[in-house]
Amino acid sequence: MRQVNKELSLEERSSRNKFLDRINPTAKTSVESIIQVVDAIANDYFQDIDSDTELQTQSEGGYKGEPDQNYWAFRRLNFDGGKDLIGCAFFSVYVIGGQISKKGERPDIDLMVVTNMWWSEGYTADENEWFYKGLHKTLENNYQISCKDDLPNHYNEGLNKNKALIRLTPKGDGFTPIDIVYIRSLPEGNEEDKFISPEEFEQKDVDKNDNPLPRLLLYRASTTDITPPDLCMKW
Repeated sequence: MRQVNKELSLEERSSRNKFLDRINPTAKTSVESIIQVVDAIANDYFQDIDSDTELQTQSEGGYKGEPDQNYWAFRRLNFDGGKDLIGCAFFSVYVIGGQISKKGERPDIDLMVVTNMWWSEGYTADENEWFYKGLHKTLENNYQISCKDDLPNHYNEGLNKNKALIRLTPKGDGFTPIDIVYIRSLPEGNEEDKFISPEEFEQKDVDKNDNPLPRLLLYRASTTDITPPDLCMKW
């Protein structure tokens, strides 16, 4: 059984709970539902395929849980003869923007979902993309869910590559608009766009003056229980 860490520090839990208690009950339910979508993907993704024949079969057909084949996503190769850097596979959810940087009640909620994991089918607005599909399944009764091709400028600080904006527009009264900035690492791209751990993501998620962007952690699932087959292998 793969070991997955979902523990937040006492300070992180306190800040999360203060935020959730501050927003209205309906908005809190929506935010918690989004976190549950991410948690379900993490639980599914981090299953140990090698110990389950059915999952092995599904994986051959493009099953999303492929962490043992995606070790390259959290390894940074060292071509100078030193040791490769090994991070961890992770999923994180933050609240960002005015909800934490401005006082008073806000008209909407901005969230950020971050992962360095990959799966075979779909990306962002594709109906087969697992997070996008999970949002539709869970929230489409109350929200119109769409993906924006172009991000507004205020969402384009920090890491800009492989970033999308998923907009949840209420279908009726009583629901709070929610924007989700969805960021996935670029394992095979520029090293500047790749993050091999939650800590490295946060170090890179800064403004033009290298100041940390406002964010408050709501959820994180990570595992170091995935071992690359050969740390010395180069390609």
